[in-house]
Amino acid sequence: MNSGSAWTGYYLSLQATKYEKLFRFTAQISSGLLDKANSLKGAKISSGFGKALGLAGVGFTVLEDYNNNGKIGVGTGVKVTIGLATTFAAGAFAPIALGYIIADVSTGLITGTTITDRIAAGVENTIIGQ
Repeated sequence: MNSGSAWTGYYLSLQATKYEKLFRFTAQISSGLLDKANSLKGAKISSGFGKALGLAGVGFTVLEDYNNNGKIGVGTGVKVTIGLATTFAAGAFAPIALGYIIADVSTGLITGTTITDRIAAGVENTIIGQ
């Protein structure tokens, strides 16, 4: 949980998402048009920054897997897919993605291995026949 992918993909990206929600809420309760516009602009910037951090986390995942294993395997592809899905989840899928992220981070902090890492290892082991 101390890897670059965890810090950028989870911790920093979640902070940006939190600020985006705060800006959107501020826009809803603001009475002046300028205040609403500024809050919505802040939300848009925070959203873009959060997505960029999510993509950086995915990039770090690929780099870390390559540095640890000397290759990029199917398990890496699974982690990248989950990372992209949680980064770009929208609409009805956004709360599901947030719930998954919370469960993933919590599991990683408690056990030292995230749900995503466990899924990726299971797929990788199944593919290579272990």
